[in-house]
Amino acid sequence: QGCVADPDKCVWNNIDQTCVEQPCNYPDETSCEGDVLCDWNDGNNPVSYSKDVKMNPFNLTCDSATTCPTMSGCAALVNGAAVSIDSADYIKGKDTLECAECPALGIKTEWSAATGALVLTSANGLDRSLTEFTEAINKVTFVTTSAAGNSRGITWNYGQGVYDARTGHYYRYYASNTVCQATGGVTTAGCTWEDAKQACAAKSFLGVEGYLMTVTTPVETEVATGRIAAEGWMGASVTNGKWTWSTGPEAGSDITSYENWMSGEPSATNGDSYFFPNGEWSSVAKTSDKAVLGYACEWGTANAPACTGSVGKVIVNAGGCAEKKCTETSRTECVADPYCDWIVNTTTCVQKPCTDV
Repeated sequence: QGCVADPDKCVWNNIDQTCVEQPCNYPDETSCEGDVLCDWNDGNNPVSYSKDVKMNPFNLTCDSATTCPTMSGCAALVNGAAVSIDSADYIKGKDTLECAECPALGIKTEWSAATGALVLTSANGLDRSLTEFTEAINKVTFVTTSAAGNSRGITWNYGQGVYDARTGHYYRYYASNTVCQATGGVTTAGCTWEDAKQACAAKSFLGVEGYLMTVTTPVETEVATGRIAAEGWMGASVTNGKWTWSTGPEAGSDITSYENWMSGEPSATNGDSYFFPNGEWSSVAKTSDKAVLGYACEWGTANAPACTGSVGKVIVNAGGCAEKKCTETSRTECVADPYCDWIVNTTTCVQKPCTDV
């Protein structure tokens, strides 16, 4: 047994007894360019980074309407901001967003390694101006220990939720042991569905009232798993066996077009719903008084004000060693490259796989 004669790309794994691709994980440009199947990328506009290097991707100023609009239709004071790495780009365990200078600005930070989002809030709990939160966003640095040569989309937004471009809505997860309060203001070890519903409704976001998150499409399930990634109450409830959305713009509508119940659910005929980190739903009877560990609030109703300028995005282009791409556009050019294969069905040129001989 062995590998196809391609020592530059394929190596024999004695443990698994298989032929595998040798990764482009060289730590420096010289080593990377010495492998014919790897390319070193210094990064390009608008910004670049390399392994173990901190960089600041933002350059927002309130002097230019194109970089820091006045958010027409929204309050001049906001209760937070957020900076997040796009879910599709985020390398968990490698990428981080930090703001070492934020405490000196009176801004508290909360980093979620599960979702790749950094939430910024006022340390004294009072709303602050756009200028103050803009200054904090400008102090956020992107840090990675990955040498992978792929870009990251990094989104910033004003307000306490995290923006997701797939739905155009904002989301935030709250751990109930710290922020959910039962009737009378007594903090509990968990919270009931009604507690969570009231808590979201009390959280104003850029002038829009919040509501317990609704999940009405597969895309919103992707948002829940990427932006929430925890257990929490959501906005569906059941009365006499009839499940409806009880919060948000869908309030009062039947749950029929999309459902994502876990096996054996829903089991309650009079109760409420919550979700798991994998996006599946479960139900609980009203009589059980179950205290779930958290809840997710959502902002983004059909009658929301036009908060122009509340969201922006930068692309952080990668530096590091990455696999060389087969970029030939014609079959003739592609098959002439000994490392590439032409795929007839998709008319694309790709690297040859490693195969046993």
